[in-house]
Amino acid sequence: MIKLPKFSQWSRRERLLAVGSAAFLVFLLVDRTVVTSWGQHLVTMNRQIRDLEHGLANQYRLLARKEGIQQEVRRYEKYLRPGGDKELYTATLLKEIDELAKQSQVTLEEVKPLLGVENELFQEYSFEVHSECPLPQWVRFVHLIETSHSLFEIEKAKVGVKEGKQDLLEGTLLLRTISMRDSADAGPKH
Repeated sequence: MIKLPKFSQWSRRERLLAVGSAAFLVFLLVDRTVVTSWGQHLVTMNRQIRDLEHGLANQYRLLARKEGIQQEVRRYEKYLRPGGDKELYTATLLKEIDELAKQSQVTLEEVKPLLGVENELFQEYSFEVHSECPLPQWVRFVHLIETSHSLFEIEKAKVGVKEGKQDLLEGTLLLRTISMRDSADAGPKH
């Protein structure tokens, strides 16, 4: 075993070097175990605070727009339909088409519901409407259809003079409307 001289026997320079080395090692140990980990924790906390402040700024911006959005929703509430059964909603749309025809004094010969597209986001309802009326009533009927609360879209229109009656038109409209589904799939919302 190596025999080291006692600390008191070391020269002054060796003692200073030994004390300085020991102090440096203690400083290095404290730095690595306490200061560095605390510094990394502070950096992480500052980053999280910055992210939260950014999120809070976004929330304040959205909160400032909330009233305007609520007014916009209130403006379009008349176009929303309560959820429910698909067949019941189809019947409601058929009734609305019939009421629009009555308002415009159009005679409906036949209204056929057609198969529509259905997926998790929306349900499409399509109808083929055969009608008979004079030109001014047909124009009013088309206008009422396009401005209805159900937001019908006329995909195809076919109109012609009825055989034997020059003052009457025979028309066929292919109508389509879409109902949005809510996230809980509680039925259509239009």
